[in-house]
Amino acid sequence: MKNITRRKFIKVVGLSGSGLLLASYIPAYGLKLEPGDEPKIFTPSVYLRIDSNGIVTITVHRSEMGQGVQTSLPMLVAEELECDWKNIRIEQADGNPIYGNQSTGGSQSIRRTFDPFRIAGATAKVMLITAAANKWNIKDSDCTAENGFVINKINGNKFSYGELVEDAAKLPVPKDVKLKDPKDYKIIGKRIHRLDTPAKIYGAAKFGIDIVIPGMIYASVERPPAFGGKVKSFDASKAKSLNGVIDVVEIPQGIAVIADSTWNSFKGKKALSINWDDGPNANIDSEFIRNNMTKYLDEDGSEIELKGNPNFDLPELKSIESIYELPFLCHAPLEPMNCVAKVENGKAELW
Repeated sequence: MKNITRRKFIKVVGLSGSGLLLASYIPAYGLKLEPGDEPKIFTPSVYLRIDSNGIVTITVHRSEMGQGVQTSLPMLVAEELECDWKNIRIEQADGNPIYGNQSTGGSQSIRRTFDPFRIAGATAKVMLITAAANKWNIKDSDCTAENGFVINKINGNKFSYGELVEDAAKLPVPKDVKLKDPKDYKIIGKRIHRLDTPAKIYGAAKFGIDIVIPGMIYASVERPPAFGGKVKSFDASKAKSLNGVIDVVEIPQGIAVIADSTWNSFKGKKALSINWDDGPNANIDSEFIRNNMTKYLDEDGSEIELKGNPNFDLPELKSIESIYELPFLCHAPLEPMNCVAKVENGKAELW
């Protein structure tokens, strides 16, 4: 397989609707030459690029919600790439078909990317090794990669990854690459400092709620007290009389107060008078949920899979029994749920 241009790659992937596997298994964009004095960049995968300074940038296409994907996904690439962890940089992907499925949930991020991201790293490593071997006029097998360098096993000479990007970008992409045996892992399964922590500590990390665009107005929603509830009637006259409140609108989720600032929107919500229909879940509370779950424990369950004989006799063993309970919890991250939308010329840009 030969290198293809970025434009052609994006066009092909976008038209085909292909996802993560295609993006990783057809990895080479080739060398990207930047104007001026910027470093040359080797982009062996849609998720990975290496510049002539040896900086490895990994594009994370899943949302970081505190679960650590901005570190765990780079770990997969770095393990096979044999790069220096301190040279890793992360970049959050924009919404784009070239990254395939970008939804985040169900604990799927590692399971879906474990092979493709490792293959992306291994592919880049093989191409860098081949580039070095060609420079030394030796076999690939006479080279090894370690900590961001390709090392000549014959005489100990070495090239940094940054020194090899231009030559590596000209090579055909290997169809099959060998992945590490898990017993040889140096990064996967080890304690690694999170890459996104410093930016959050220093306040440099940008979240949706940090976005401000010219002419922006703000809305907050007063929602029903019970899930599935609806508005029977409401009086917004007091809210509309407040300074900064622009409008009050009923939507399926409740009543939205639109204002010139977040705080004026919140003030408007407090001034609303709403008569709610709590709906079918009006009487559901923590005690109701607990009683239902306890009741179902006494009923026969559904057999999903059966292996072996679960009814064999056990010898007399010391039995320990304990019951743990947790209340029904709200999935509430530190950043309030939010979205910024710029609607213009029949299109919407979202953050």
